[in-house]
Amino acid sequence: MKNSRNPENGVDTRRGVEARLGLVTRRIEDLTRLVSDWVWETDEDFQLNFVSPRIYEVLGFHPHELLGKTLFGLGVFTKESGELHDFNWHSPFRDLMFESESRDGGLKYCLVSGLPIYDPQTEAFLGVRGTARDITEHIRMERQKSEFISIVSHELRTPLTSIQGALGLLTTDVAGDLPEKAQSIINIAHKNSLHLAQLVDDILDMEKMVTDKMEFDIKPQDVQKIVEEAVATISPFAEQHSININVQILTEAVQADADSDRLMQVLNNLISNAIKFSPEGETVEISVANNNNFVRVSVADHGPGIAEEFHQEIFQKFTQISNATTRLAPGTGLGLSIVKAIVDRMNAEVSVESTVGVGSIFYVDLPS
Repeated sequence: MKNSRNPENGVDTRRGVEARLGLVTRRIEDLTRLVSDWVWETDEDFQLNFVSPRIYEVLGFHPHELLGKTLFGLGVFTKESGELHDFNWHSPFRDLMFESESRDGGLKYCLVSGLPIYDPQTEAFLGVRGTARDITEHIRMERQKSEFISIVSHELRTPLTSIQGALGLLTTDVAGDLPEKAQSIINIAHKNSLHLAQLVDDILDMEKMVTDKMEFDIKPQDVQKIVEEAVATISPFAEQHSININVQILTEAVQADADSDRLMQVLNNLISNAIKFSPEGETVEISVANNNNFVRVSVADHGPGIAEEFHQEIFQKFTQISNATTRLAPGTGLGLSIVKAIVDRMNAEVSVESTVGVGSIFYVDLPS
C-alpha cells in the first residue's frame, strides 16, 4: 500500500508551491520594470517600503534612497485650481495630480493612483500600494500650447480691429459711391473679418476656461432682465437674417444663481446660432420657466435640426456636424463648447432636444 504520509510528498508539494511563488514574484518584478509608471507601496504609517526602479528615470532617485520616506516628503497632491488636495488614504483613489522636485531641481508632475491594503483576517490597515505616471512632458506641451494660442490671438486682435473698422467704413457711403463689384468684394471682406474676429474671441475664451483664468461673480440674478437684454443686443443680427424673435416671459420676476455677463454670453451664443440656422422668415422662440429648484431658459429654432447621435458631440471643441442638412452656417466650432464650459462653471446645465427636419431647442437650467 502506498504511504500517503511519505515525507517526500510533502517536500514535492512545498517545492511546487515555492516554484509557483517564484514564478509570480518574477512576473511582478518584470512588470514593475517594464511599465512606464513607477510602482510604490507604503506601510500602515504611509512610509514607503517598496519603490520600483522606474523612479530613477523620473525623479533621479534610486529606490533604496526613498525607503522610509512618505509621498508627502517627496511632493504635494494638488487640484486643478492649484490648491492642495485633501483626500482619504483609506479609500481607493485615481489620477491625483502630484507635484515633486527631482534630484536636479526640476519640477515633475505625476498622476498617482492608489489602493488601500487590509489584512484579510483581521481587516487591519496595512498600507497603500499604487502607481504614478509621469506627465511632465504633457503638462509642458499643454502650457506651451496655451501660451502660443494666447500670444497669437492677442497679436491678431489689434490689426483685426483696424481692418474691421476700415472695411466697416467702406461698406457705408463715407468713401463715396463704389462700383457694384467693388462694393460686393468689400462686403464679403468685412463679413469675413467679423468671422475671423469671432474666431479669435472664441479661442481666447476657451483658453481662459481651460487655464481657469475666466472670472465669475455668481450671485442671484434677474434672469428675465438678462434675457431681454440679450434679445435687444441680438435683434439687429436677427433683422439682417430676416428672422423674428418671440420672447415668452413670466409675469413675476425670476431669480437664479449666475454670473450676469457670462449668462449674457451664453444666451447671445445660443440665440445667434438659432438665427443662423433658421430659414428666412422663421421665428426663434425664447422662454423662461420657473421649475422649483431651477430656472429654465429655452431657445428654440425651426432649422434643420441635429441627429440624436450628435446631441453630446456638439458641445465638444471644434465640432460642427457636417452633412447636407446641418452644415448650413459658418462657425468656429467653439461656440457651444464655450457655452458648456461656462454653464458648468456656474453649476448649471445645458442640454438639447432636436429632430432632423423640425428644429432644435436648447435648454439652460440655472440653480435658483
